[in-house]
Amino acid sequence: MQSILTKSRRRAVAAILLATSALSACNAWVAQTAPPREVLEGRHEQVQIRTTDGRTHVVNFPEVRGAHVLGLKSVATAKDDAALHQRQFRHGFDTLRIALADVHSVALARTSPTRTVLFLGAMGGVVAAVLGAAGPSNFGP
Repeated sequence: MQSILTKSRRRAVAAILLATSALSACNAWVAQTAPPREVLEGRHEQVQIRTTDGRTHVVNFPEVRGAHVLGLKSVATAKDDAALHQRQFRHGFDTLRIALADVHSVALARTSPTRTVLFLGAMGGVVAAVLGAAGPSNFGP
């Protein structure tokens, strides 16, 4: 009986950890109506910049300096010593510089109530399925 309880608890903890680690799925990029310079002069950890040529960049810690936006862009490079089937990467940051004249729009990450409700409902279903698959409890009168 103890092993069923332990297995059930492990599964429940795994489902809860999965739910809490994936809460970023509740965010959506919201385009700002204010001029790009005005938006970018605020303090933001991360913004999405769309340039006039149609490219999209996610910029970390952006700041306006003169006629340019400077920030950090996340990059992943393949490890030289990794086996081909393992797909191991080194993650880091590169500096990014974009002319303000080339910025078409700026979007900020905002919590989406619809996505949050759908995500929590789906995760509740996953938790119920995992706990149901663990079998009935043998405790009680």
